[in-house]
Amino acid sequence: MNRRNQPLISIGRVELPVQCFVDTIDPPPTSSALFLAILDVPSRGGFMTAPVWIRGILSDEYGVPITSAIYLSGGEEEPGRDEKIALSLAPEIRVEAIPRTKTLSRMIESGEIDALYTARAPSTFHSGDGSVRRLFPDYLTVEQNYYKKTGIFPIMHVIAIRRAVYEKNPWSRSHYSRHS
Repeated sequence: MNRRNQPLISIGRVELPVQCFVDTIDPPPTSSALFLAILDVPSRGGFMTAPVWIRGILSDEYGVPITSAIYLSGGEEEPGRDEKIALSLAPEIRVEAIPRTKTLSRMIESGEIDALYTARAPSTFHSGDGSVRRLFPDYLTVEQNYYKKTGIFPIMHVIAIRRAVYEKNPWSRSHYSRHS
């Protein structure tokens, strides 16, 4: 089919960076030990796209079973966040709510949890005392190698508009691309 005949056009996408963070309070000595330590790591659960991709990649590429973690549900930056939808998961997937007065960002900084994978870096990674670091310090190389190996480039969102709207308003593509 000729692309001009397609009813929708893509105007932007949000790529998935490897957003895996670990505490540095008691860092393991090697990367293999790090992956062993991650086997019982609490981490954010739920149906956000980023953690779904990350769980799968850690399982497929690094042998970290999806069922090995206790997934924590709660606010990354704001305490008291509840799940927006009821979770219906296999019984071997363990999900627990964090205390309503805590945040995942502060819990990883204090060492209460060992790792966090999420859609965006926790504030304690950028403004903390250095106790939160990336699981993969050279995450761009990790992402590029994953793409070279699998041909998969995980994205979180695609924005599309009807071709007829674009053809009447060609400025719309660049406008929405800047704001996505």
